[in-house]
Amino acid sequence: LTGNGSFSGSFSGSFFGNGAGLTGVSATAAPAGPNQSIQFNDAGSTSGSANFTFNKSTNLVQITGSTIVTNNLSIGTSLTTSPLTIIGTASPLITIQSTTANSYSNMRFSGSARSYTVGVGNGSETTFGVANEFFIYDDTAGAMRMVVDSTGNVGIGTTSPQYKLDVSGSMRVTTSIDVNGNATISGNATISGNATISGNATISG
Repeated sequence: LTGNGSFSGSFSGSFFGNGAGLTGVSATAAPAGPNQSIQFNDAGSTSGSANFTFNKSTNLVQITGSTIVTNNLSIGTSLTTSPLTIIGTASPLITIQSTTANSYSNMRFSGSARSYTVGVGNGSETTFGVANEFFIYDDTAGAMRMVVDSTGNVGIGTTSPQYKLDVSGSMRVTTSIDVNGNATISGNATISGNATISGNATISG
């Protein structure tokens, strides 16, 4: 069926046109319908696959395959101030999950000269040793920069932190250090300024 006018009644096949005046479109999926590019489903179950499916009973749109949006995309709002705008009351607003056990649930931030990937290692991840850990990965250098493990320990330069803050490498503090407890230093310590330790201090170096 082709044309630019108004149509009513029942018909099967395809519609081609600019969509002007096309209102009240609904259809019930047949028990064994063929594959279609676009399918409108009014209550029934969708048979036959489609790249774009709108289900009236669930009010959901399903897109199968790659989707390219050349302008701004807004979800939950008519504002289009950014390439992607999401406004809503749900928490979280965005969920990113990979179902591959040895992979990562992550996203990449790319600047003009450097990119970083942040995410969580899935349970069977072994490549970087960040299974069940939040991480920041330097894509440009090919190095894992920071992790937070399942107990809340933070590791910088290590993916297996043993303390609340575990730094593998040199660390610089430009103001002051207050230690309310014991301090153990295995190596050299250079302090230019004040150091307050309420407890024991052991330095091996």
